[in-house]
Amino acid sequence: SQDPVFIAARPADASSPIIVPAVAHVSGAQGTFWKSDITLFNPTSVPMTVSFALLEDPTRPERTVDIAPLMSVAIDDVVTWLGAEGKGTLVVRAIDSQAAPVVTSRTFTTREDGGTYGQAIEAIDPSAFTEKSAITGLKSSGGFRTNIGLVNVAAESVSVNLQLVSKEGVVASTSTMVAPRGSIQTAAA
Repeated sequence: SQDPVFIAARPADASSPIIVPAVAHVSGAQGTFWKSDITLFNPTSVPMTVSFALLEDPTRPERTVDIAPLMSVAIDDVVTWLGAEGKGTLVVRAIDSQAAPVVTSRTFTTREDGGTYGQAIEAIDPSAFTEKSAITGLKSSGGFRTNIGLVNVAAESVSVNLQLVSKEGVVASTSTMVAPRGSIQTAAA
């Protein structure tokens, strides 16, 4: 793979779910096909049962996996494993455990030469969501593009105000998006 990846793997509080903001099994632009793999690690000294569901599809049955103490489990193409297709938000919960699993994810496409191109999408604890956030280092040109992903775990849609500020501190543009339950992606500029 030619894509650099930094994964800040850390266990979350077991009382709240872990959210993987974007998972996919979907066709993309220019003949690409995107899928998501996840890896879970049980940081405890006792077995752990973990459940999985797609936030956008509450009628689809959850699936579970048992993870032995201090062991990892990899699930390739997690959306297909859940019996779905398309894209969505993955909800991961530890069942009757004192700790949550460490969750990492990677969404990627396979190149013609057999290599892959993709990115890690960090699993997050919804209690860490904030009302204001900043994203730095955005770039948009002939060779680069930046997308912004938003995830809403609430039952109702929410309005999100986006403000693009230049490196000189000047507001270049503003927009408001409505984020339905689940995840959405938009171009930054």
